Amino acid sequence: MENHTYDILYLFIVPLSVLTFTTLFLRRHFHKRPPCHQQSYPLIGNIIAFLVNRHRFHDWVSDMLSTNPTLTLKVNGFLNLSKGICTVDPDNINHILRTNFDNYIKGSRYTDVLDELLGGGIFNSDGYVWSVQRKIASHEFNSKSLRCFISDTVELQVGKWLIPRLLSAVDSGETIDLQQVLRKFTFDNICKVAFGVDPGNIKSHLI
Repeated sequence: MENHTYDILYLFIVPLSVLTFTTLFLRRHFHKRPPCHQQSYPLIGNIIAFLVNRHRFHDWVSDMLSTNPTLTLKVNGFLNLSKGICTVDPDNINHILRTNFDNYIKGSRYTDVLDELLGGGIFNSDGYVWSVQRKIASHEFNSKSLRCFISDTVELQVGKWLIPRLLSAVDSGETIDLQQVLRKFTFDNICKVAFGVDPGNIKSHLI
């Protein structure tokens, strides 16, 4: 019975000790490097760096890309179960979206997840189906009526909600996040044009 107890303790203590040592080593190793560099380790990939920078994810990715001569990063998931490429290189983007577009499909991993929301529409299709819908959409977006509708929608949002929101902040001395205001303005316009619904994100600040 006593030997059995020692065996159980051994099974818990040894892995826990190894895990503690590994965590301390990775933490010390991580803090020795500049935060803008990509952190990738065997088995766990970029998980450590992601957790440390989760509160500034977009800034973290921008820092890494801007300091990388290739403007491209390879992302490794836990146990290398998933991998990805992040790039802002204009040549790469041109290659992916234009010169060799047919080679870069969305794939089932993307389309299956979004099938209930997007169905087989242009944002969730590949190949011939995408090409047909692209041609149909291009004619629609080139129509004069749609251009006028978009122009009228944006003009209304600017005059009725965006400018009054900015003037209200000036009059009250309020400090606002201009980027956030413009994001809400853009979102309202997209929803109005695409779905005929105005979420009223900017309007809510004026009521």
